[in-house]
Amino acid sequence: MPQLPLKGKNVAPQPVSSAETVARVRRMIESRLDDIAAVLLDAAADGDVGAGRLLIERTMAPAKSSPIKKPVKLRGTLEQQVSQVKNLLAAGELSLDEAEMLLQSIESQQRIKVAEARIGKDIAEFRRSEEFWRVLIEEIRAESSACSERIMRRLARLQRDRGLPVVGEVIDVSAEPVPAPLPAPNGGDDDAF
Repeated sequence: MPQLPLKGKNVAPQPVSSAETVARVRRMIESRLDDIAAVLLDAAADGDVGAGRLLIERTMAPAKSSPIKKPVKLRGTLEQQVSQVKNLLAAGELSLDEAEMLLQSIESQQRIKVAEARIGKDIAEFRRSEEFWRVLIEEIRAESSACSERIMRRLARLQRDRGLPVVGEVIDVSAEPVPAPLPAPNGGDDDAF
């Protein structure tokens, strides 16, 4: 390849590349393509892995996954379905890609079933917990009500024992004596303060 002249002390030569040069090299390869392919084929046949890889990579399109060609009916448990896929693969009725797609689908079904079981268990546990708390709250309310009644009875008994009016009881004003008026703080003189 032609080189540019150096323009400074530390400047490395740069190859000249142009569309014309690339086109010229391409024409040279195309004119001898049959000879090059024959040499690569002979080298690959003699065990040159690099030559074989080069031939395969440059001449064959990479394999792409495709839909399963014939319908596959899988029956039984998920473990049995996995076994059926392995048997179909071993018999040559499925390609490796097809078997992998089916196994991924079976694995997804397994994950869904595990998740559904876990959710069902969580819901059942939540309902048991909900029922427990409902019963506990009802017991606390009943106990609280009974406790309030006991406190009110005790308070009423204490008020009666001390001669005080009981809250909630009707007081008969006509039966009770009228208390005497309290003496005035100034010795009875109502006008003086």
